[in-house]
Amino acid sequence: MLSGGGHFELTVPDARALFELYGLGAAAVFVIFVFLYRHAWSEQGGLELNEIELHDTRAEIGQNLAMAAVPLLSVAWAALCPEKLIGFSGWLYFSYGPLLTWQGMRNGGRRKKLEQKLERHPSN
Repeated sequence: MLSGGGHFELTVPDARALFELYGLGAAAVFVIFVFLYRHAWSEQGGLELNEIELHDTRAEIGQNLAMAAVPLLSVAWAALCPEKLIGFSGWLYFSYGPLLTWQGMRNGGRRKKLEQKLERHPSN
């Protein structure tokens, strides 16, 4: 709430609601991407996706699931944590860095192996 001096005061219930609403909205965006990529996966024959594109589609599904998991974890923390630890809900978003680095390294390594395999055996 704003007081007369322009000072903003956020109560714990308001902070919980803020983290919950933001987290649910952020998770919803990434879940929509999961559904879009899963639809592309289900239509792979009609789309004539090659092995690299199939790999990339799978990788994007996993990445978007991870991107949705972080805000959902923040929502759960905001809903269940003690009052004095409510701010940790925001700090959880810093886990995107290590999480996406790990995923990028894993998916990049798998893609590189697939590319090398396809170079050796282009008809597969």
